[in-house]
Amino acid sequence: MINAVLVGDRELMQRFTRYIPDKVRMSLRRKVTSLALKLEAHIKLNKLSGQVLGIITGDLKSSIHSEVRETKDEIIGRVFSANVKYAAIHEFGGTINHPGGQPYMVIAGKGAVFVSKAKAGSKGIAGYTKAHVINMPERSYMRSGMRDLQTQITEGLKDAVREGLAK
Repeated sequence: MINAVLVGDRELMQRFTRYIPDKVRMSLRRKVTSLALKLEAHIKLNKLSGQVLGIITGDLKSSIHSEVRETKDEIIGRVFSANVKYAAIHEFGGTINHPGGQPYMVIAGKGAVFVSKAKAGSKGIAGYTKAHVINMPERSYMRSGMRDLQTQITEGLKDAVREGLAK
């Protein structure tokens, strides 16, 4: 699971939220909810619609969700990807030690095309891949999305506190 936390220093937030009036808390809750939804939409629309990663199945894009959790000490907005095994390697990059054994066929005009192992018994199989290393580059969609909105998030939280104190 990959998380992007909207509120930075938890210790600072815990100290701050212990002393905040209910009006400020309500204003912050609304703003954190709004910002979490905005970040979720930004990641889906501006990072995972072909800009950072191309859409093949749409599984990664549809796995992005946001939530807001609140305790007496903190209000946390988070955006996360759940149940997509390859989410982290796209976000951070990494190395895959592929064991090989993937069947492929050669198709005129397309070159080598991987096929399922179930289809490997059919005619036209050119061979099987050998063990190899796949270097995956970093393709940040969560952290870069957070950086894109960092100023809006910071200013939004400041405005929410000002708004709550003014009531």
